[in-house]
Amino acid sequence: MTNNTKRGATTRNLNRSKILLMINTICPQTMMNSIEAAIKGMVSSLNDPYSVYYSPEEYQQRLDDLSNSYSGLGMVVSNNQDTGKLVVSSVMNDSPAKDAGIKPGDILLMADDTALDGTKIEVAVNLMKGEPGTHVELTIERDGKVIKKDIVREEITIEYVDHEMLDGKIGYISIFQFGEGCADSFDAAVSDLKSKGAVGLIIDIRNNPGGYFNEAISICDSLLDEKRIVSTKDKNGKEEVWDSDASYVELPYAVIVNEYSASASEIVAGAVKDSRLAKVVGETTYGKGVVQTITSLNNGGGLKLTTSEYFSPNGSKINGEGVWPDIAVDLDEAQKKDMSTLTRVNDHQLNAAISLFDDIRIDTEPSSTPAE
Repeated sequence: MTNNTKRGATTRNLNRSKILLMINTICPQTMMNSIEAAIKGMVSSLNDPYSVYYSPEEYQQRLDDLSNSYSGLGMVVSNNQDTGKLVVSSVMNDSPAKDAGIKPGDILLMADDTALDGTKIEVAVNLMKGEPGTHVELTIERDGKVIKKDIVREEITIEYVDHEMLDGKIGYISIFQFGEGCADSFDAAVSDLKSKGAVGLIIDIRNNPGGYFNEAISICDSLLDEKRIVSTKDKNGKEEVWDSDASYVELPYAVIVNEYSASASEIVAGAVKDSRLAKVVGETTYGKGVVQTITSLNNGGGLKLTTSEYFSPNGSKINGEGVWPDIAVDLDEAQKKDMSTLTRVNDHQLNAAISLFDDIRIDTEPSSTPAE
């Protein structure tokens, strides 16, 4: 895998320079509180829903977000670009959120007494995290009805990649989020399925909100031969590109996406679609095609700013547009709101992907006793 241009310095605008100067200045804690308030106002003035200043506590929570464990509710939240509201994009199995009946598509209105309308995702997530055994009351909206849920936080261990063998020796890999170590787990899943005789792979990134850019790039490198993965452009038009090397999975595969496949997921979907090595099945993706750079600050906090926009290998714009599937397959509205209702029978997107392997699948004959 190669990055064909030298990585330049992160784009710096006037606000960022001011922020770094303010936060890195030695001053009493009482003054620092005022400085942090000013910084949050400056970041807000950028009118970018993805840029945020983290206090030291919030920054530590952010670092925990993509690690392998945390204490909270066990769900992923995204920002609806059309409404600006916070929406549950996925719910982990065997989690407090799942047990409480939280479903994908639920709109988050309040966490305890704090209104979440217009709140940054990171701030809302921090409100839902806390010590194991403590309670948080979520107020959600579903189908126009307001519902309150009292949920007890638990220690959540995250497995970002899951895999199994489907009928016909079709390997199935689900990537929940592009968290720390995700690419290594993906490669291990591929190796395990190949060792068990898989003749094809289905990679499911539905409801995957994104994660680490480099993890997505590494997975693309495993999926593609010598091809372009993605390119980025900053506000000055400076371009960087990432290419894969010749080594790849060497199995036919398909990728499933939906409207909640976002950010790093769209890097994978765009790269696979433009490579023409495999088909992308499902719905048009979310449309968050921007890269954020996070800077650690001297006070223990962090600054996340949008520094560039990324484009598919063919130059297609992703931000605000999404990646259109090669094979469009929709789900029923009820299924979209609660994907736990999906089965091998009614999951039309999965079945559409499986049908791509009809010519190579290995059907297992049922055992029988010879007649006397």
